[in-house]
Amino acid sequence: MNGSVTETLTIKKYDMKSLRVIKLPKGRFNKSGVYIIVNKITNKKYIGSSKNIRERIKRHKSLLKHNNHHNKYLQKSWNTFDPDDFEFGILEYCDSDLRFDRERYYIKLFDINDLYNVCVDPHRNMVEKNKRSLLLLDLYGKVLRYFDGGTDLAEWLNCDIIAYGNVNTSSILRKQYRVVTPHFFNSNQELIKSWKCFVDKNHNKI
Repeated sequence: MNGSVTETLTIKKYDMKSLRVIKLPKGRFNKSGVYIIVNKITNKKYIGSSKNIRERIKRHKSLLKHNNHHNKYLQKSWNTFDPDDFEFGILEYCDSDLRFDRERYYIKLFDINDLYNVCVDPHRNMVEKNKRSLLLLDLYGKVLRYFDGGTDLAEWLNCDIIAYGNVNTSSILRKQYRVVTPHFFNSNQELIKSWKCFVDKNHNKI
């Protein structure tokens, strides 16, 4: 059979009162807001926010599918249960500048033990991540540049933000780079050298 198969992304509206997910019409998800990932078996949840909910949820699904998600608790749960046991929903749309505040609001509605989230303050978590030193590598593992943090790297790349879930992984940035911390680089030379030095259609990208 000719042609490529594109995975359908289903995003739904999450009803906080009844704790259930309601399907929404297509084409309304390229907006800033707060989203939720729900394990329907355990009712455990992951809450996040993004400038583009649709793209962020697609990224979550890709990382989980490739066993490369930055949240080890969510990844372990994904590996334990069937992918159909998870639902991806929208909590609300909001202005981009308000998304961290709204994410914090929803996180605080739940007991922390009912969440996969590790950090209850997403803005503080982002600020701390942006202060981490980073190395830009080529696909052969050679260090190209050193950056004081994610903000400097994003500015150099002329992009809005660095996806920290892909730092210290084999994920490829702009089809030619990888991003790691100095500590990871010094401790995992053999692993880095074992990563593929080319891009294929199934390989994760930042």
